[in-house]
Amino acid sequence: MSSQPGVFVDTSVLIDYCRPYAEDHDCTQLVLDNASVPLVMSDFIKDKFSTLMKQRQDLYTKFFEEVPRYFDDIKNPTEAEMQVAREKIFDIGYIEQIVSSDIHASAENDLQILKSKFGDMTPHEFLRKIDDIQQRAQTEESAINQVSETVPCRIHSTLEPYLHSTLSDEMRATAVAHAVSHLQGKSSNRLLVRHGDPAFRFKEEINNQIQTWVSSRATLEIISPRQAAEAFDAN
Repeated sequence: MSSQPGVFVDTSVLIDYCRPYAEDHDCTQLVLDNASVPLVMSDFIKDKFSTLMKQRQDLYTKFFEEVPRYFDDIKNPTEAEMQVAREKIFDIGYIEQIVSSDIHASAENDLQILKSKFGDMTPHEFLRKIDDIQQRAQTEESAINQVSETVPCRIHSTLEPYLHSTLSDEMRATAVAHAVSHLQGKSSNRLLVRHGDPAFRFKEEINNQIQTWVSSRATLEIISPRQAAEAFDAN
């Protein structure tokens, strides 16, 4: 990766960088912290990322305030009571009542990670972990600081509706369209996307649409931090 030109960074990578536990970053932290090439994002991606991080922070603050209250009356829970507690406090409908808003998919995934870790803890152990979770989560600022350049939004109006159809998400479609517009005609055509993100899974379909609606010679090399980390290991 270090010998190649710059890389356009997708929102999914920045969100992944800020997950509470490093082992769940899917190599994102390794790649962003050690990148020796310019990392670029559009101002649209920056704004959307900032909004999502604010929502996540609000969620965490209210969630971590509520959980201790839930366990106030549970002193020595049985395994059955623990199972009920796990299902209750991580139920999305219950959490949305706490925070008085819908939960974005990225935050919902974070909660599922916490639920899996909570499965082997007592309530008291989990409560002791709350401060650790908050401290270990990277901040919005720390993620944005890894990006070398923010560029204005530029979009291909013909392409975006077809990307939206493929990705079923307006934010993802817009982010990919910005990458296409920014990278078109440049020596680099790489877009960094989280390994499990739809933009990574449907990269062949995305490139077919780019070649149909932008140029038969245009293409995006859609790579994941996991692939970039493997390149580090190979060097």
